[in-house]
Amino acid sequence: MRCDCVVKVKINERQILTTVKKLAQTEFEEKKPNRVEIRRVKTLAIFQEKVRSVMDWIKYLSRYILVVYYPTSIRVYFLTRTGHMQAAMDFPKEEFKEIETLLKRKTKLIYAIKEITPHIPTNEELAQYMLDRIAKYVKSAIERTGVSLKIEMPIIEVVDKRPEDVGFFGCRLEGKNIQISKKMCSEPLSNYVAQYISYLILIPRKLLTENHDLAVIIASSVLRIFLTQSEIEEFFAFYNKECSCIQLNKRKVKYLYQYLELVAQYEQSKVKDEFYLNSFSVLFKELNPYLGLVELFKLLYTATKNEIFVLKMALSYYLTGLERQAGEALKQAKAKDKIDWLVVNGILNYRIGFVHRNITQASKNIYKILNDALEKCEMSAFEWTISEISPPSEATNNLLVLHAILKNKTDLDCTNVKITIGKWIPKTALQLVEPPKEIDYLAHNKAVNVEIGFSVQKVIDVKISYILASGICLEGVQLSGKITDIKIVKQQLEKAKE
Repeated sequence: MRCDCVVKVKINERQILTTVKKLAQTEFEEKKPNRVEIRRVKTLAIFQEKVRSVMDWIKYLSRYILVVYYPTSIRVYFLTRTGHMQAAMDFPKEEFKEIETLLKRKTKLIYAIKEITPHIPTNEELAQYMLDRIAKYVKSAIERTGVSLKIEMPIIEVVDKRPEDVGFFGCRLEGKNIQISKKMCSEPLSNYVAQYISYLILIPRKLLTENHDLAVIIASSVLRIFLTQSEIEEFFAFYNKECSCIQLNKRKVKYLYQYLELVAQYEQSKVKDEFYLNSFSVLFKELNPYLGLVELFKLLYTATKNEIFVLKMALSYYLTGLERQAGEALKQAKAKDKIDWLVVNGILNYRIGFVHRNITQASKNIYKILNDALEKCEMSAFEWTISEISPPSEATNNLLVLHAILKNKTDLDCTNVKITIGKWIPKTALQLVEPPKEIDYLAHNKAVNVEIGFSVQKVIDVKISYILASGICLEGVQLSGKITDIKIVKQQLEKAKE
């Protein structure tokens, strides 16, 4: 028995379109045309007379057309309603316009993939890109170097020059601007250059302008420390020669930048590269910026015989806490009757009143370091001495008594001297019962006894963080003095049990 029934299959248009899109994507990725279009046929008649004879058997079944544009030709694929390919035709460049007109009239564009022409950034865009990268790295550079000065971001200028024609690492400082070779603005070099510049701009402006070549060596040497070995090889391989560098480690970096800041503040004259480099050896050995200054001023004095550098040597020793060495350095000066020498000598001998009356007459070249030394002098005007620690007993009302002597080392009388006690560790070991009394009057070069009473809560080693005395003299100058890390050993407390 013959069955003439027809089975109708529902076509999922969305699924078929997804299949056709995948076909278009594959064509685009594999054959790299300029453009791929998916078009839906509007009517049954697709082509004009000249192609109808070839496509008569296709035009009634085609639903989608895949059009692939190449630089010199167009290839058209004919797809069925189910997305299956039936045939393809190629059209030369001469027929582009005619074919495009026909397609626009007979079909509807539903999807296209176009080759994206890569954007070539302008020099201004590259400059902004580099500035953003530098700003990002400056934050970590500040943490690593400990720079405390306010940083002004440079103006970046990207130039169409070879890196070697611009400067070291394709960069050059021009006033407040930094020129960067365009070649250095692409990865991975841009990453390294941005880091290098972040360390460069943290170097004080004085050294950047007067000793630019040395500043470059410092910045590149610091950069090496924070790169891996493979990164160092990748970056420095850009130059077919070994770059000069200073032997550093992460710990030394902060001392180096602190030292450079101090030189910029305390020395107005131009310093030769060799003097900087020679002073670095002392700086890195002692890990003390002020001792680096001592060496620098010693070199400058030897070269110039200018006694202002002897005074700066003495003040540098004083600022690092080496008062005996400061006095010995000052003895090298011969002009002991000049105001500069007298003021420095006044600081070393705590004649603060004399210094305040005469400091404005000192040379400008010494004024900044002199003021910093005076500030330190005022903060250490009072000298503490722990004379005895009495364990709890009947004589002390069962209190641990700390006996101290407080001396005013200056030439100024002071009133209303308050005494503050810092925290102690462990905090549960002692309890303050008899705090020190305020001292109404402390004459110059005089001392007073101070007693502090504690009740013992635990028999254990105790460390008091500090004891601070501060007061205002009749001339309005604030004076103070501190003793730190006062240790009370367990054996002194054990007597409390007896």
